[in-house]
Amino acid sequence: MRILFILLALVAVSKSTTSYSCYGYRRCLVYPKKQIYCYNIHYKSSWCSYKYYEPVLHVYPGDDCGKDGWTEKTVADLQVEMENLLKEALLKISQKMTQYKLEFAAKLTENANSYKEMVKNKLTNYYAYYIECAKAEEEKERLRQERDDAIKKYNEEIDAKVTAATEKCAADILAKIKCITDYHAKLVENGVKCLEQRNTKISEYANALVEKCKGYVTKFTEYHMAILEQKKTYYRSSLDKVHGSPDWNKDCVDQVIKVYHDQEVAKINVLVIEYAKKLVVYKLKLISSYTCSYRCYMSNSKLRFYKRSYYSTRDWGCWYRYKSTYCIVKRSLCPFTYVYKPVNYCGLKTCVFPAVVRDGSTIITEFEAKLEKSIEEYVAKFAAWKLKWAAYHVEYCEKYDEIMKARHDWYIGYLRSQYICANNNSELTPEQEAKIAEVKEELDAKRSAAVLAYKTKLADLILECAAKFAKSVEDYKTKVKAYIKKLADDFDERLAKRVADIAEYKKKLGERATAEKEKLEESNFTNSLFQAKLAHIKRYVDMLKMYHDGDTLPDDVTKMSVLYAKLIGYCNEIVAKSTTHWTELIPKLVLHYSCCYVVKEPVCRFPTYCFGGYYTWSVKYPTASCYKYHYNYYRKCRSYRVSYCRGYYSYC
Repeated sequence: MRILFILLALVAVSKSTTSYSCYGYRRCLVYPKKQIYCYNIHYKSSWCSYKYYEPVLHVYPGDDCGKDGWTEKTVADLQVEMENLLKEALLKISQKMTQYKLEFAAKLTENANSYKEMVKNKLTNYYAYYIECAKAEEEKERLRQERDDAIKKYNEEIDAKVTAATEKCAADILAKIKCITDYHAKLVENGVKCLEQRNTKISEYANALVEKCKGYVTKFTEYHMAILEQKKTYYRSSLDKVHGSPDWNKDCVDQVIKVYHDQEVAKINVLVIEYAKKLVVYKLKLISSYTCSYRCYMSNSKLRFYKRSYYSTRDWGCWYRYKSTYCIVKRSLCPFTYVYKPVNYCGLKTCVFPAVVRDGSTIITEFEAKLEKSIEEYVAKFAAWKLKWAAYHVEYCEKYDEIMKARHDWYIGYLRSQYICANNNSELTPEQEAKIAEVKEELDAKRSAAVLAYKTKLADLILECAAKFAKSVEDYKTKVKAYIKKLADDFDERLAKRVADIAEYKKKLGERATAEKEKLEESNFTNSLFQAKLAHIKRYVDMLKMYHDGDTLPDDVTKMSVLYAKLIGYCNEIVAKSTTHWTELIPKLVLHYSCCYVVKEPVCRFPTYCFGGYYTWSVKYPTASCYKYHYNYYRKCRSYRVSYCRGYYSYC
């Protein structure tokens, strides 16, 4: 600016020599102050800092990541979006700076115009005096032209200064905008690097997760194939067990195992596909969670990983585990064995039958002889008993006589004591002695008559007892003989029944052997060999159906089941074994039955022979009124009962 003023001063000095008025009008030229050309560019340092662009450049991915409708954007799309956002921000900044520039230019123009108007007025007033003083029109015209040239020159100088200041302001603003643009380019470059780094990490994670899923699928397949091998082993062992040998139609069995292998492999493939789909679903969820956990802050190009957001997938549990329903089901069937176990009898008896068999007549002869012997014993015992009681009767009579005599002696003594008391002297009178002798004679006669009557009565009782005994012996013999006859008839009847029962038993054994053979051969019996074979074949087919899917068995399996259904040889062996067993067993059982069928001879227990006789004797004491005292000291009667029981006689 100083150089400009110096140049203007030199021009003014050079022109002052041409006109007398140059020096004068220069006093009217007033130039604006330097402050008028000064300007402040509205520039914020935050425009080149990431803090300013945080509201503009959003975090990628945002909170909508993982929600429905959200899709991952490419780096190019995000770069274009970022550039557009920065352009919008730059446009706002440029508009603000341009607004300040326009305001500065308008204010500068306004100030310049005011100075122009002021200088114009001054120059007009200044030259107006000289024009008025000039006399010639040419001089006036020259002054007017000089005035106009001075105003024009001044205006041009002011306009040049205004234009220079405005251009310099615009250049400074463009420089600032270029700095901001360079910072924006750096932001875009760093943001692209952050996004590429994020994509690289996500790609590495996805590749690692894919490899893990492949490993899980491989382990899943190996696990199920191992189960299949075990199932094949169990299946083959079951077939070998039911066939009875691992070499039974080996080619056919191998073909069946191959069919089973192909069937189970198809099932395993379905399970593997389902498991792989499950892993794919979880893989996509994990990748989505991992993608949303990695966030690029586009304002400062920082890549951050939010573990809390990523580890929220723990709620899913162990996503790669599985509970397979493909398991080993053991189903085995024992070889066809018909439970035919012939009954083996231990301890069967053998015996030799006597040539002569005892019958009822033999028993009658033996028992009647025994009866006669028993009756003879009874008669001998009764005779001994009669002799014994005859001796007892003699003793009873003597005792009776002794008792009566003692009683009479007591009575004589009683009379004597009465007389002594009456006489008051121990000497009796002759009359009293005669009276006592008379009473004594009377008492002796009564005593002799009583003893004789008592002896006669006892003898009659013994005779009556002997008659009763003879009659009872005859009745007893008749009764026992009838009893012996009944025992003999029963024995003959049981012997006849034994012969009939043995024949019936032999017939039943033959029928049972025939029935058992029919039971084995016929199909209408529930537990027959035929029914058992059909039931076993049905279980065999059911076992095969358990291993093979579908309502119908494959052709190779059907062929094997048809081969196994032919069990004719085994069944014929069982029937022959049953026939041989019964042929050998029937004679042994009949012999054992005959030996055990014992008809015991009757035991003759004779009825108890009981004969009783009652013998009553009594003692009749004096009961006349001459007895002052009544004595009941002696028993007046006694009864005896003679009985025979258990081989001996007794009396009471």
